Amino acid sequence: MTNPTDVEDEYFRRVEAEKRALHRAALANAATELHTLGCVRPEVGERIHALGFKGPTAAVFRLLPLVLVAWADGAVSLRERAVVFRALEAGGHERESRAGKFLEVLLEHAPSRAYHEEAIALIQTIASAETDVHDLLQLCRDVAEASGGLLGFGSVSKKEWAVIEEVATAFEAHRGVELAT
Repeated sequence: MTNPTDVEDEYFRRVEAEKRALHRAALANAATELHTLGCVRPEVGERIHALGFKGPTAAVFRLLPLVLVAWADGAVSLRERAVVFRALEAGGHERESRAGKFLEVLLEHAPSRAYHEEAIALIQTIASAETDVHDLLQLCRDVAEASGGLLGFGSVSKKEWAVIEEVATAFEAHRGVELAT
């Protein structure tokens, strides 16, 4: 005959085991997301989350410099948008994904100066040896050149160039990257 206390104890052991498993899974997901974002410190991850990059949208944090360059002159052209979305797709994400939809929102609404400054500070904080800075800066330049000059070729505005230099400086401060002109 089964003792009611034994049944109760087994129930609570099972409930606690399920809670621990859920907690471990949440910690593993958080660690994976921090790795995706390029940081290991949870407080940095929280700052990135505050900018809107969390869960599926965390994957597009690496494209934030492109968004900042696109907004540098106060508007995002269709050509700039196309370059940013090509970079999204090259990273293995579809435009219709949650990450793509979040990127669309970033391209529709200009970031505030505070958002811009925090983004640059975070880029500097998480700059790492894994980031191909030269490719990233080339993508930034591609965005800037997309709507400049004659038929979108050859001209980068001073405001766009300033943002590209700001991104380069964020990486330079971390590991000596130079911006080629």
